[in-house]
Amino acid sequence: MKHIQSGNLLIRVAEENLVFEVGDAPAGKAEIPPEDLSMLIEFIKAHKDAQTNRRMGFRLDLTQLQPHEFEQLKVTVATGSGEYPVTPSDLSITGIRVQSDQFDADAGLQATLTLAFENKAISLPAVLVRRYDGNRRFAFHFPEIFGDDGRLNPPRELTEILYALESLWLDKNLDLKWNLA
Repeated sequence: MKHIQSGNLLIRVAEENLVFEVGDAPAGKAEIPPEDLSMLIEFIKAHKDAQTNRRMGFRLDLTQLQPHEFEQLKVTVATGSGEYPVTPSDLSITGIRVQSDQFDADAGLQATLTLAFENKAISLPAVLVRRYDGNRRFAFHFPEIFGDDGRLNPPRELTEILYALESLWLDKNLDLKWNLA
């Protein structure tokens, strides 16, 4: 198979690389070298798994971002006892894992998590589902991202933040050569 097309996305082989082209625009072209294919396949598998199991989403390892990008993501946990800045570890459309030396709570705690990245911010109701590593790391679930029909219906701001972070993660972890001519 030399190419595959889905809508206006064309994936083709050029020498040893896979070339992704969107439409006819030269800027909509990326080449992926063979050494990055396994990471791309892993990302696609995780995305497929997330779509078939709606209770879990692809967990984006935020620590794999560039340091200056990671530092732009600000997360706080607000509870009845105060507001705590925390360090995010990973993020999905259904929840987040954070760490903190200041925050401490038991599973079942209802809180409000605020995520801010670039010019986007959102506050979400969250439930603490697990704590571990000597009560320094905490996993939160976003229960209200599901619609009345039980399907994912995340707020636009959460989706935009997650997609922006996924794009940065992919740029760092895949050696993409975008043709911006």
